[in-house]
Amino acid sequence: MSSTNIARLLERFRAAGLDLTVDGGQRRGVRGDVFSMSVERVGKDDRERFRLFPGGAERLEVLDASPVVKQAVLLVKEPERAFTQRVWDSVGRKWIERTERTPGETRRYLVGMDERSYFMAELPRPVTTVKEAHRALRPGEVVDWESRRENRGKKAVRQGEWLFLPLPAQEARDLDNRIARRLTLVREKQRIPGRPGKPHVASRMAVERSEKGPIVFVQGTVRHADHDSIHLNGWHRVVPNLEVRRARQGTWID
Repeated sequence: MSSTNIARLLERFRAAGLDLTVDGGQRRGVRGDVFSMSVERVGKDDRERFRLFPGGAERLEVLDASPVVKQAVLLVKEPERAFTQRVWDSVGRKWIERTERTPGETRRYLVGMDERSYFMAELPRPVTTVKEAHRALRPGEVVDWESRRENRGKKAVRQGEWLFLPLPAQEARDLDNRIARRLTLVREKQRIPGRPGKPHVASRMAVERSEKGPIVFVQGTVRHADHDSIHLNGWHRVVPNLEVRRARQGTWID
C-alpha cells in the first residue's frame, strides 16, 4: 500500500475524529497476507486506537466520514485467499489454529465510536454514507415497528448490536401466562445469546423455541461493559442487527 494511500486513510479517519495507525505487519494470531483490523489501548490515558493491517488489499478507502457521530464507512477490496488465525475452542478449552478464506468480494464496514468505545461492523449491503450504513444495519421488523402510525416518532431501544421491541399488551400477557404455567422459564442475570464478544446481561430473560430459532425476551436492566445500562419496562423482544458475521479478521467491539 502506497504512502499516499496510507496518508489519505489517516486523514479521513482524523476527519471523523478517530485515531488510526497503519501497520505493515499482521495482527497477532493471524497468518496470511490479508486485511485485518483491531482496537488497541495506548498512552497513559488508555485511549482507544484502530490498528489497520492492509495485507494484500487491492483497495482501502474511506467512503464517508462523519465527525458528528465519529464514524466512517470503510471499503475493503482484496482477492480471495487463505489465511490462518488462532481462535479459542470453547469445547476443547484451548487455543487452536483455523484456516479460513477471505470472501474475495468488496466489503464495507461501519467503524467508529458507539457511546464510549470503538467498534467495527461489516455491512450487509453496499452503502456510501454513514447514514446509509445505519439504515443497512436495521432489521426489517424494527423498521416496520418504527413506521407504524402508533409508534410514529419512536425508535427501538438499542444497546450495541441488539435492538429491543416492546411486546404489545396482549402478547406480554400471553408470555406472562406461559411463565406462570411454567411452559416458559425465566432466568435472571443471563447473557443474551447468539453473538460472541463482551456479554450483554439482562436482569430477566425468557427464551422460547420456534422453527426459525430461539426467540429471546428480556425485561428490567440490560448491562454491558462498553455501553450505558438500559432499563426496559415490561417484556421486550430482542432483535439482532444485520451485521455480517464471519471469520474475524478484526476485533469487533460491541
